[in-house]
Amino acid sequence: MNAIHGSGRPGDAPPGLLWGFGFDREGRPEALEPELVSAFSTRPGGWTWLHFDLLDQRCQNWLAALNHIPAAGRTTLLSSGDHQHIRVAPGCLAGVLADAIRKLDGSADEIGHWRFTMSGATLVSAGRHSLIAVEAVRQAIAGGAQVASPANLVEMILEEIAGECDQRVQNLAADLDRVEDRILADEVHDERRPLAQLRRRVVRLHRRIDNVLAMVRRLDHLAKAEPALSVHAAVARVTQRLAEADHELRELQERGRLLQEEIAAKLATEANNYLQGISVLTALLLPPTLVVGIYGMNVKDIPFADDDMGFLWVMFFCVAGALVAYWLMKRAPRLFRNSGLIR
Repeated sequence: MNAIHGSGRPGDAPPGLLWGFGFDREGRPEALEPELVSAFSTRPGGWTWLHFDLLDQRCQNWLAALNHIPAAGRTTLLSSGDHQHIRVAPGCLAGVLADAIRKLDGSADEIGHWRFTMSGATLVSAGRHSLIAVEAVRQAIAGGAQVASPANLVEMILEEIAGECDQRVQNLAADLDRVEDRILADEVHDERRPLAQLRRRVVRLHRRIDNVLAMVRRLDHLAKAEPALSVHAAVARVTQRLAEADHELRELQERGRLLQEEIAAKLATEANNYLQGISVLTALLLPPTLVVGIYGMNVKDIPFADDDMGFLWVMFFCVAGALVAYWLMKRAPRLFRNSGLIR
């Protein structure tokens, strides 16, 4: 039987311990009291799971002093890197998995990391945040769910992560559908900002799932070691689900690019319509502006300067010039085409 040893005195609760479970040969769980963890001995054929809060500095010192966990495992638990990976060392297997952070308002946009190391019949994990998948597995175990081995615990957490990713993919698809409906409506909507935010969320989720898939593929080369072999067999069952979510994300990325092009085309068409309106207005006002400019010159012999109807004549010329300009704009393409100047 393996006992959990730390740097504290016997009977002291390990600092930063959030929860602990002992499992028998069949995987039936038993919640461990923090004060009894240091003296707890794993049952024959069973194993133990301890989870720590890395925000507690005393916890980091306690984990660093664990003598039954290889140095590679302690390094993984205490590292600050956020890259998902699994590493195999003599006597242990350690890794880092990304999971959504639980918040009081129910949002799950930020990502935290679950760190674990398997050594013998003990799995020690740690994190700096409350994570959705890890908390769901803890509640399931507290409710009596059986977990036969540490590899099955990793599988359960990956299953929860895959389920959370699936839900995110569905939410992203629904949000993208709403943006697409507004873009394809008759009215022009500038959806560049919401679409850019959606594409950013899709890219972040795709990167996260792609890292997990790459990590699983790397396990193929590490599966010669027994801990890696057991984890690989368990994790491989989740791979297909993650691969399907990754495929859906790739489709969402392509849809996002097409919608971005659709927005650009509609905005360009709208801008051209505005420019066309301004051009027509400018052409209509050009003759009146010319007439007003001529009659605004302070020189002698200006026509109608002494005529009582001079103002009305000038206004008549302005309106007539605008009408002629409008007629020319309507007939100019046909006139030029008939004359052979354009084809």
